[in-house]
Amino acid sequence: MATSSQVRAWWSGYQRNTAKYVKINFPGDGRTWSLWVADKSAPVWQAVAQIMESEPYLFRETAGGTYSAREPGSNSLHTYALALDLNPKKNPMKPPPLVYDYPETFIKRMEGIRANGKQAIMWGGRWPASNPPDTMHWQINVAPGDCVKVTWDKGSGNAPDPGDDDVEEVVKGIQRGLNAAGFKGSTGAVLTVDGQWGPNTEFAHTAMCKAAKVTSGGVTTTQLNAAIAAHAKVVPSSTIHPHRHDEGVTGPAAP
Repeated sequence: MATSSQVRAWWSGYQRNTAKYVKINFPGDGRTWSLWVADKSAPVWQAVAQIMESEPYLFRETAGGTYSAREPGSNSLHTYALALDLNPKKNPMKPPPLVYDYPETFIKRMEGIRANGKQAIMWGGRWPASNPPDTMHWQINVAPGDCVKVTWDKGSGNAPDPGDDDVEEVVKGIQRGLNAAGFKGSTGAVLTVDGQWGPNTEFAHTAMCKAAKVTSGGVTTTQLNAAIAAHAKVVPSSTIHPHRHDEGVTGPAAP
């Protein structure tokens, strides 16, 4: 397992840098939570969201989330948008014995996510008693370059590894959307729809994020999609609930 210090070094430049974040939709009990994550980590969090939905294990509390600016000096991976807290009341930070309400299959599938063949997600429940364990907490365990090849157990029973085509299809969809919206690569040419997150796709995606003018207040998925399609400026939504961790949605952080 990578240490948090190693992860911070791999993702240098991401701390509190919202220009490098994108939104991922996570399933909740009766609603969807649209949360900030570091952009290149998005394929891993897409796998997490799919596992949450298929298990199912859903967000059930307003507390929890991904990005948190936190106090100056904090090196938490939440300040890098590389960590997720799930249902803190049921999954607290405390010394052993561990307290959590995840099904064992959920833990196994989460820890089975692979990025470039490496374990992509680390569970805080594996931390030593001296830390102490933090069962709500899941964090990225790989470098940015590993996240282009992500595989996971889809819950189909007989095929724990769906293959690399899943993330390639996601990237192809992003490339088609960027082309349709007129965002081009660094050479000025349209993107090749090949499912590979190379420098041209990165350039076009960064241009899209700048055009969307994503603010610290957050935007809804509908607004962001509209911004991609029309190069429009968007304003923060007032309809998304705040979280304890102030992960970038509209409204003040809950206590």
